[in-house]
Amino acid sequence: MKKNWIALLFIIMLAFPTVTEAGSFGKGDDPSGNPGEWYVGTTPNVVAEEKYPILFVHGLNSSSRTWWDGNNMYNTATNNGYETAFIDLFPTKNMWDNGQLLAGKIQDMYRTFGEKIVVVAHSKGGIDTQSALVHYGASPYVERVITLSTPHYGSQLADLAYSNWAGWLVGILGGKNDATYSLQTGYMNYFRSQTDQHPNVNKVPIYTFGGTSWGSFGGSLYWGGLYLRSYGANDGAVTVNSSRLPYATELKVSAWDHSSIKEGSSTFNHFHHTLKKALHLLQAQSQPTLQLAYYLKPL
Repeated sequence: MKKNWIALLFIIMLAFPTVTEAGSFGKGDDPSGNPGEWYVGTTPNVVAEEKYPILFVHGLNSSSRTWWDGNNMYNTATNNGYETAFIDLFPTKNMWDNGQLLAGKIQDMYRTFGEKIVVVAHSKGGIDTQSALVHYGASPYVERVITLSTPHYGSQLADLAYSNWAGWLVGILGGKNDATYSLQTGYMNYFRSQTDQHPNVNKVPIYTFGGTSWGSFGGSLYWGGLYLRSYGANDGAVTVNSSRLPYATELKVSAWDHSSIKEGSSTFNHFHHTLKKALHLLQAQSQPTLQLAYYLKPL
């Protein structure tokens, strides 16, 4: 009964999300968020040969803007001399739809940059990325993948959305969609059964991060963390156990919540060594401006 009460508070919080105003960067050229469009960030003053281009992949109910709107990940990567790309996937579709879409765009990025890319993916974006690599033929174009609190085994919050007692409430709030459905722990067990023994599963190394903070008291991640605590350490949306894969390398678990784990100032220094062909750093070069080039039209 106590868990049901906590879950109810969590769902109520989702009904009143915090509103974030768009920044002034881009001068009207901000990405549209249309699924299938992808963008190249400002080229650093010096692009070192040993640094792979980075593709940033967003998560559930999100868009490419998550990497720079209130987040310094884009600036951090560019200041450290990395070419960058961003993509908008379907925010509410499952890993099969997004994996197929992403695979085709990764091939286009490979042709644009002339080399393999490293994918940095937040939350469900890591599942969409693995689907693209394993099931839709994108592995030859990707050097490695870094997942930031990806629910590789699903989230009990997705189970809650489809539970008998709370499902009707989340349905009213618009919480049910293909993406949420696919993140149920039972469905993710199915995805793992189709993926973990696939011949392509080990072609691209995966590095993982997990978080253990719930954010500010009273926020949606706080209530999510309170609900999930009986399942183990978590970041307010995903448990640490779910963020792991047995064949992946875990880089770090720390006091990040599900939002802060994707911020440049939080995690970039913990994975930047995996972005290079050679193990040494270049001195930071320039402050980027967000001049994004549209390469493809929306589907």
